[in-house]
Amino acid sequence: MMNASARTWLFGCLFLCACSRESQTEAPSAKSEEAQAELVKAKAIQEEELAELVKARALQEKERAALVRAKAIQEDRKMNSKAWKEIAPREIPYNMARLFGEDWMVVAAGNKEKANLMTIGWGSIGRLWSKDVVTIYVSPSRYTFDFLQKNDHFTVSHFPEAMRDQLAYLGRVSGRDEDKVAGAHLTAEWTELGNPRYAESDFAIECKKIYAAQFDSSLLQQEQRDWYKQRGIDVHYMYIGEIVHIWQK
Repeated sequence: MMNASARTWLFGCLFLCACSRESQTEAPSAKSEEAQAELVKAKAIQEEELAELVKARALQEKERAALVRAKAIQEDRKMNSKAWKEIAPREIPYNMARLFGEDWMVVAAGNKEKANLMTIGWGSIGRLWSKDVVTIYVSPSRYTFDFLQKNDHFTVSHFPEAMRDQLAYLGRVSGRDEDKVAGAHLTAEWTELGNPRYAESDFAIECKKIYAAQFDSSLLQQEQRDWYKQRGIDVHYMYIGEIVHIWQK
Protein backbone atom coordinates (compact mmCIF):
# COMPACT_ATOMS: atom_id res chain seq x y z
CA MET A 1 0.00 0.00 0.00
CA MET A 2 1.40 3.41 -1.08
CA ASN A 3 2.00 5.92 1.69
CA ALA A 4 1.06 9.61 1.52
CA SER A 5 4.52 10.76 0.42
CA ALA A 6 4.63 8.27 -2.41
CA ARG A 7 1.20 9.23 -3.61
CA THR A 8 2.16 12.92 -3.57
CA TRP A 9 5.31 12.16 -5.57
CA LEU A 10 3.32 10.09 -8.11
CA PHE A 11 0.67 12.76 -8.60
CA GLY A 12 3.39 15.34 -9.10
CA CYS A 13 5.00 13.24 -11.84
CA LEU A 14 1.68 12.70 -13.56
CA PHE A 15 0.95 16.44 -13.44
CA LEU A 16 4.33 17.29 -14.98
CA CYS A 17 3.81 14.76 -17.76
CA ALA A 18 0.38 16.19 -18.51
CA CYS A 19 1.75 19.75 -18.65
CA SER A 20 4.53 18.63 -20.97
CA ARG A 21 2.07 17.00 -23.36
CA GLU A 22 -0.15 20.11 -23.36
CA SER A 23 2.77 22.39 -24.16
CA GLN A 24 3.81 20.07 -26.98
CA THR A 25 0.30 20.16 -28.52
CA GLU A 26 -0.01 23.96 -28.12
CA ALA A 27 3.30 24.73 -29.81
CA PRO A 28 2.35 23.42 -33.28
CA SER A 29 -1.02 25.17 -32.99
CA ALA A 30 0.65 28.49 -32.26
CA LYS A 31 3.02 28.01 -35.21
CA SER A 32 0.07 27.14 -37.46
CA GLU A 33 -1.78 30.30 -36.50
CA GLU A 34 1.35 32.37 -37.08
CA ALA A 35 1.82 30.80 -40.53
CA GLN A 36 -1.84 31.44 -41.35
CA ALA A 37 -1.43 35.06 -40.34
CA GLU A 38 1.59 35.37 -42.64
CA LEU A 39 -0.41 33.88 -45.52
CA VAL A 40 -3.25 36.33 -44.94
CA LYS A 41 -0.75 39.19 -44.85
CA ALA A 42 0.92 37.99 -48.05
CA LYS A 43 -2.46 37.65 -49.78
CA ALA A 44 -3.42 41.17 -48.71
CA ILE A 45 -0.15 42.48 -50.18
CA GLN A 46 -0.79 40.61 -53.43
CA GLU A 47 -4.32 42.00 -53.66
CA GLU A 48 -3.01 45.50 -53.01
CA GLU A 49 -0.37 45.08 -55.74
CA LEU A 50 -3.02 43.72 -58.12
CA ALA A 51 -5.26 46.70 -57.39
CA GLU A 52 -2.35 49.02 -58.19
CA LEU A 53 -1.75 47.18 -61.47
CA VAL A 54 -5.44 47.45 -62.40
CA LYS A 55 -5.36 51.14 -61.54
CA ALA A 56 -2.23 51.67 -63.62
CA ARG A 57 -3.79 49.74 -66.53
CA ALA A 58 -6.94 51.85 -66.35
CA LEU A 59 -4.82 55.01 -66.39
CA GLN A 60 -2.93 53.75 -69.43
CA GLU A 61 -6.20 52.99 -71.24
CA LYS A 62 -7.50 56.44 -70.35
CA GLU A 63 -4.32 58.08 -71.65
CA ARG A 64 -4.48 55.96 -74.82
CA ALA A 65 -8.12 56.96 -75.39
CA ALA A 66 -7.19 60.60 -74.87
CA LEU A 67 -4.43 60.26 -77.48
CA VAL A 68 -6.87 58.66 -79.94
CA ARG A 69 -9.36 61.49 -79.37
CA ALA A 70 -6.62 64.09 -79.75
CA LYS A 71 -5.47 62.48 -82.98
CA ALA A 72 -9.04 62.38 -84.30
CA ILE A 73 -9.51 66.06 -83.42
CA GLN A 74 -6.23 66.87 -85.13
CA GLU A 75 -7.31 65.00 -88.25
CA ASP A 76 -10.67 66.77 -88.15
CA ARG A 77 -8.94 70.13 -87.98
CA LYS A 78 -6.73 69.20 -90.89
CA MET A 79 -9.81 68.16 -92.86
CA ASN A 80 -11.66 71.35 -91.91
CA SER A 81 -8.77 73.48 -93.11
CA LYS A 82 -8.89 71.90 -96.55
CA ALA A 83 -10.89 73.65 -99.23
CA TRP A 84 -13.77 71.98 -101.03
CA LYS A 85 -13.16 71.12 -104.66
CA GLU A 86 -16.07 70.41 -106.97
CA ILE A 87 -15.76 67.23 -109.04
CA ALA A 88 -17.84 65.37 -111.64
CA PRO A 89 -19.74 62.15 -110.84
CA ARG A 90 -17.21 60.09 -112.78
CA GLU A 91 -14.41 61.50 -110.63
CA ILE A 92 -15.83 60.07 -107.40
CA PRO A 93 -12.80 58.36 -105.79
CA TYR A 94 -14.67 55.80 -103.71
CA ASN A 95 -15.67 52.20 -104.23
CA MET A 96 -19.41 52.46 -104.93
CA ALA A 97 -20.07 48.97 -103.60
CA ARG A 98 -18.86 49.87 -100.12
CA LEU A 99 -19.57 53.61 -99.96
CA PHE A 100 -22.96 53.20 -98.27
CA GLY A 101 -22.94 49.67 -96.89
CA GLU A 102 -19.48 49.63 -95.31
CA ASP A 103 -18.20 53.20 -95.05
CA TRP A 104 -21.67 54.59 -94.20
CA MET A 105 -22.97 57.93 -95.36
CA VAL A 106 -24.82 60.74 -93.62
CA VAL A 107 -27.99 62.14 -95.16
CA ALA A 108 -29.11 65.63 -94.19
CA ALA A 109 -32.02 67.86 -95.14
CA GLY A 110 -33.44 71.15 -93.98
CA ASN A 111 -32.32 74.78 -93.82
CA LYS A 112 -30.45 77.15 -91.53
CA GLU A 113 -33.45 77.49 -89.27
CA LYS A 114 -34.00 73.74 -88.82
CA ALA A 115 -32.30 70.68 -90.23
CA ASN A 116 -31.51 67.12 -89.27
CA LEU A 117 -29.07 64.39 -90.24
CA MET A 118 -28.67 60.65 -89.79
CA THR A 119 -26.30 57.86 -90.75
CA ILE A 120 -27.54 55.53 -93.50
CA GLY A 121 -26.26 52.24 -94.87
CA TRP A 122 -28.78 51.81 -97.67
CA GLY A 123 -28.14 53.74 -100.86
CA SER A 124 -26.43 53.89 -104.22
CA ILE A 125 -25.08 56.23 -106.86
CA GLY A 126 -26.01 55.58 -110.47
CA ARG A 127 -27.75 56.68 -113.61
CA LEU A 128 -31.51 57.06 -114.15
CA TRP A 129 -33.63 59.01 -116.66
CA SER A 130 -30.42 60.26 -118.29
CA LYS A 131 -29.37 61.83 -115.00
CA ASP A 132 -26.66 61.08 -112.44
CA VAL A 133 -28.57 60.22 -109.29
CA VAL A 134 -28.26 59.21 -105.66
CA THR A 135 -30.87 56.81 -104.26
CA ILE A 136 -31.40 56.47 -100.52
CA TYR A 137 -33.86 54.59 -98.32
CA VAL A 138 -35.24 55.99 -95.06
CA SER A 139 -37.78 54.64 -92.60
CA PRO A 140 -40.77 56.93 -91.88
CA SER A 141 -40.09 56.39 -88.18
CA ARG A 142 -36.90 58.47 -88.42
CA TYR A 143 -36.94 62.17 -87.60
CA THR A 144 -34.94 62.92 -90.78
CA PHE A 145 -37.85 61.52 -92.79
CA ASP A 146 -39.90 64.63 -91.99
CA PHE A 147 -37.17 66.87 -93.41
CA LEU A 148 -36.81 64.76 -96.54
CA GLN A 149 -40.55 65.01 -97.12
CA LYS A 150 -40.72 68.77 -96.65
CA ASN A 151 -37.60 69.84 -98.55
CA ASP A 152 -36.73 69.72 -102.25
CA HIS A 153 -33.05 68.92 -101.70
CA PHE A 154 -30.89 66.69 -99.54
CA THR A 155 -27.19 66.01 -99.13
CA VAL A 156 -25.23 62.84 -98.49
CA SER A 157 -21.76 63.07 -96.95
CA HIS A 158 -18.84 60.75 -96.34
CA PHE A 159 -16.62 61.06 -93.25
CA PRO A 160 -13.10 59.85 -92.38
CA GLU A 161 -12.76 56.44 -90.71
CA ALA A 162 -11.54 58.15 -87.52
CA MET A 163 -15.09 59.49 -87.07
CA ARG A 164 -16.73 56.07 -86.96
CA ASP A 165 -17.99 56.65 -83.41
CA GLN A 166 -19.69 59.88 -84.45
CA LEU A 167 -21.36 58.10 -87.35
CA ALA A 168 -22.66 55.40 -84.99
CA TYR A 169 -24.00 58.15 -82.71
CA LEU A 170 -25.75 59.91 -85.61
CA GLY A 171 -27.50 56.67 -86.54
CA ARG A 172 -28.45 55.74 -82.98
CA VAL A 173 -29.72 59.02 -81.53
CA SER A 174 -32.80 60.93 -82.70
CA GLY A 175 -32.77 64.63 -83.47
CA ARG A 176 -36.12 64.80 -81.70
CA ASP A 177 -34.27 64.31 -78.42
CA GLU A 178 -31.04 66.28 -78.77
CA ASP A 179 -28.87 68.45 -80.98
CA LYS A 180 -27.00 65.80 -82.98
CA VAL A 181 -24.66 68.27 -84.66
CA ALA A 182 -23.40 69.41 -81.27
CA GLY A 183 -23.43 65.86 -79.91
CA ALA A 184 -21.22 64.62 -82.75
CA HIS A 185 -19.00 67.75 -82.58
CA LEU A 186 -19.75 68.67 -86.18
CA THR A 187 -19.64 72.06 -87.88
CA ALA A 188 -22.61 72.79 -90.11
CA GLU A 189 -22.02 74.61 -93.38
CA TRP A 190 -24.58 75.76 -95.92
CA THR A 191 -24.41 75.40 -99.67
CA GLU A 192 -25.37 78.16 -102.07
CA LEU A 193 -28.77 76.48 -102.31
CA GLY A 194 -29.08 76.61 -98.51
CA ASN A 195 -28.63 72.89 -97.81
CA PRO A 196 -26.64 71.44 -94.89
CA ARG A 197 -23.10 70.18 -95.38
CA TYR A 198 -20.48 69.44 -92.71
CA ALA A 199 -16.92 70.75 -92.46
CA GLU A 200 -15.62 67.48 -91.02
CA SER A 201 -16.72 65.40 -94.02
CA ASP A 202 -14.31 64.68 -96.85
CA PHE A 203 -16.86 64.16 -99.61
CA ALA A 204 -20.40 65.52 -100.09
CA ILE A 205 -23.13 65.32 -102.72
CA GLU A 206 -26.00 67.78 -103.05
CA CYS A 207 -29.16 66.37 -104.64
CA LYS A 208 -32.44 67.68 -105.96
CA LYS A 209 -35.28 65.35 -105.04
CA ILE A 210 -36.93 64.01 -108.21
CA TYR A 211 -38.79 60.99 -106.83
CA ALA A 212 -40.08 59.87 -103.45
CA ALA A 213 -42.36 56.95 -102.65
CA GLN A 214 -42.88 54.25 -100.07
CA PHE A 215 -42.36 50.63 -101.01
CA ASP A 216 -45.61 48.82 -101.75
CA SER A 217 -45.62 46.05 -99.13
CA SER A 218 -47.95 43.95 -101.29
CA LEU A 219 -45.21 43.74 -103.92
CA LEU A 220 -42.50 42.67 -101.49
CA GLN A 221 -41.38 39.08 -101.24
CA GLN A 222 -42.36 37.22 -98.06
CA GLU A 223 -38.79 37.44 -96.76
CA GLN A 224 -38.89 41.24 -96.89
CA ARG A 225 -42.38 41.42 -95.37
CA ASP A 226 -41.13 39.22 -92.51
CA TRP A 227 -38.11 41.52 -92.12
CA TYR A 228 -40.38 44.49 -91.42
CA LYS A 229 -42.78 42.47 -89.26
CA GLN A 230 -39.96 41.22 -87.02
CA ARG A 231 -38.75 44.78 -86.45
CA GLY A 232 -42.19 46.31 -86.05
CA ILE A 233 -41.52 49.19 -88.44
CA ASP A 234 -43.17 50.57 -91.56
CA VAL A 235 -41.62 49.86 -94.94
CA HIS A 236 -39.00 52.31 -96.15
CA TYR A 237 -39.39 55.27 -98.45
CA MET A 238 -37.14 55.53 -101.48
CA TYR A 239 -35.75 58.93 -102.44
CA ILE A 240 -34.05 59.54 -105.76
CA GLY A 241 -32.09 62.75 -106.06
CA GLU A 242 -30.52 64.25 -109.15
CA ILE A 243 -26.91 65.11 -108.41
CA VAL A 244 -26.49 68.88 -108.44
CA HIS A 245 -23.03 69.24 -106.91
CA ILE A 246 -20.26 66.96 -105.67
CA TRP A 247 -17.47 68.26 -103.46
CA GLN A 248 -14.29 66.60 -102.32
CA LYS A 249 -11.49 67.66 -99.97
